[in-house]
Amino acid sequence: MATSSRPPEAPAGIGPVRPAMRIYHAEPPRRRRRWLRVLVWTLALTLLMAAAAVGGVYLYLQEKVATLTAADTPDAEAVVTALSDTPPPLPNQPATFMVLGYDARLGDKQSRSDTIMLIRLDPQQKVMTTMSFSRDLLVPIPGYGTQQINLAYQYGGPSLALQTVRELTNLPINYLVPVNFKGFRQTVDEFEGVYVDVERRFFNDRGGPGGYAVIDLQAGYQRLTGTKALDYARYRHSDTDVHRAARQQAFISEFKKRVGGWNAAKNLPSLLDVLADNVRVLGPKGGRMGLDQMYKYANLIRTMPRENVISVRPDVAAAPSDPNRVVFATESSLAEAVEQFRNPDLDAVAETSAQDVRGAGAKARKKAPPAYRQDRVLVDVRNGNGVDGAATDAAYALLQAGWKGAVAVGEAENGRHDYFNTTIYFGSRPGSKEAAADLARAFGDGEARPMTPELRRLQASTAPGDRDQAVRTERADVVVVVGQTFDGDLAVRPKAKVVPKPQKPKLEPADPEDVKVWRQAQVKARMPLMRPAKVAAGARLGDPYFAESSPAIRVYKIDDRFPAARATFHVPSSNSPKAFGFQAVKGWKKPPILEGASDERTVGSRRFRLYFNGTKLHMVAWSQGNMVYWLTNTVIDEIPNSTLFEMAVSFVPVKT
Repeated sequence: MATSSRPPEAPAGIGPVRPAMRIYHAEPPRRRRRWLRVLVWTLALTLLMAAAAVGGVYLYLQEKVATLTAADTPDAEAVVTALSDTPPPLPNQPATFMVLGYDARLGDKQSRSDTIMLIRLDPQQKVMTTMSFSRDLLVPIPGYGTQQINLAYQYGGPSLALQTVRELTNLPINYLVPVNFKGFRQTVDEFEGVYVDVERRFFNDRGGPGGYAVIDLQAGYQRLTGTKALDYARYRHSDTDVHRAARQQAFISEFKKRVGGWNAAKNLPSLLDVLADNVRVLGPKGGRMGLDQMYKYANLIRTMPRENVISVRPDVAAAPSDPNRVVFATESSLAEAVEQFRNPDLDAVAETSAQDVRGAGAKARKKAPPAYRQDRVLVDVRNGNGVDGAATDAAYALLQAGWKGAVAVGEAENGRHDYFNTTIYFGSRPGSKEAAADLARAFGDGEARPMTPELRRLQASTAPGDRDQAVRTERADVVVVVGQTFDGDLAVRPKAKVVPKPQKPKLEPADPEDVKVWRQAQVKARMPLMRPAKVAAGARLGDPYFAESSPAIRVYKIDDRFPAARATFHVPSSNSPKAFGFQAVKGWKKPPILEGASDERTVGSRRFRLYFNGTKLHMVAWSQGNMVYWLTNTVIDEIPNSTLFEMAVSFVPVKT
């Protein structure tokens, strides 16, 4: 049946039905994403402000560094001129700084230099060596004959002091850093003090004319702020200037640890203000230190392992002409110290420790297998400076240093004579690159680079002559091109063995009467103390100068927080008493002084940490429960290694 297409009829009484209407809902207008635009602009403005802030900080730092390195006085200009004889160090090459401490304005001829210290930073080996000179040391001062070294500053300012040390040591000095004592105090205060192990009581209240430096320090481990730190570093009147130089080196070592934990972002601006007013870092003409370079040196010091900070002290003795002055102990004393300074033997500590200290657990320095054999590397030496015989002299110096395959073979490529620094080129043979790096260090300012095609062709055309066949079969393609800075000898020679002869420990039983003193100290301290059953031969408990007024065992708190006790010992001597000490601290597991032990030993159930200063055992530490203990040598390490260690082993708990 067909379906009708007509609309349905309406019921009776109702009009026709209309089709259903569609209802359309209009969509609301979309909101513009204003929040997104606001966010984008906010981020853009933030980035612009951050960039402006970074740029402002960078400009500020550049300005401060420019002030630090400015030669803004006639004396500073004279230093820059004198330093220009030595080229600035190449990237990643060692740099030597001469620190000159004085107590007046730079160039004030009424002042003498109170501190003369050399600091060498080696970025590749991450080693810092320091060498101090006693201000009473008699040396030749150019134009003035043999006099005290600190008079050089008075006679000719910092430039004559620089010339005196350079001629004395024959070391290349790259930078001079004059520091006045106000700057020293303020710098220490910016770091909120430095923790120092003060070996004994220091006291003097008679200053001014007829007196000497005022000082008031108790014995023991403590935090020294600016003025007290300067008092400690400068004091010498009841011992010798050798002791003062050693204290200054020890302070530098402890200050380095403070740098590592310092909040640079918070304190850098104020520190730079202090340094800009009181310190200069003077370099040669055209070699002024920049911000990036200064940051690299500061970061190197901050991250350097403790065992790689080495203090060198030349052996001295009383001058025959004046017992108040000193001279080098032997003709070789200075040469040996200089060699240790510029070429420190990091393995000597492990060898000395194994020789002098008994017990299990030697932590010998791990050595990687050598990449080459020095005596089998063929080294072609070429003249790149135009000086007659330069290549021959360099080859001879290398032969003397153990490079048995070194031979002078002629001129540099294309007859070049414009090499300034000695350059060492290496090829692709195994060991070549490592050999070139070591050769670069041997020349001091050398630079290792990949072999150039010109030199490769020149080397291939060079007949080996009558060189030993065994050497040629192991040939490493290394070419040394001697530069203008070569003075006829190597800057760094093979490390001389500095391990001292072994000594048997010399101890004696501790005085039985001392037990009462230890018991009284333990009761007062309210913490477990330990006492030695044996002491170094001749050692006595008590301060060598203030036995009547200062307790033999001082009980106190470090920073009003950590309970501590300090026992002072001394060995009587006709010169200066040998003062050393024992420290106990409760609740402070990791005081800065215990960072970076050189070695460890286990004797019985006790684990000892050893801290060497060069080849001298300076400190032995151990822990028990919440206590830490350490036995410290004299400031110039006069107690023999084995004696100090065996005394530490003998410590037993104090029984009350």
